[in-house]
Amino acid sequence: EYQYAYNQIVNNKINRAERAFDLYIEKYPEDDKLGEVYFWKGEIHYKRKDYTDALEYYLISYQKYPDNERYLDSLFKMSVVLGFLGKEKEACEGFTLLVSNQTTISESLRSKALAEAVQFGCIDN
Repeated sequence: EYQYAYNQIVNNKINRAERAFDLYIEKYPEDDKLGEVYFWKGEIHYKRKDYTDALEYYLISYQKYPDNERYLDSLFKMSVVLGFLGKEKEACEGFTLLVSNQTTISESLRSKALAEAVQFGCIDN
């Protein structure tokens, strides 16, 4: 069921993906994948440019499920959205956490965070 919902996002069937993830949350309220589910719900709202709701879902993924596979991705996207919403200070805090992470972040995500941090004026390059 998770894979079905994820495949809907991959195939750009956003409404179907949203409904499938909502059903997943209802059916499996204690599942280990919920952190990822909330990340993907954030992505759905991000694609719709509904940044307030996207921020809410990324925040749930990041705060409530710190062991999920999308944990650092949630922080990254949360920071991007905060920047879009005019909250540069908070965005910079997130990017700084990502750039300074020495253990668990992929080099790809670190590079993206660094580029965003420079773009938002958090750090000089």
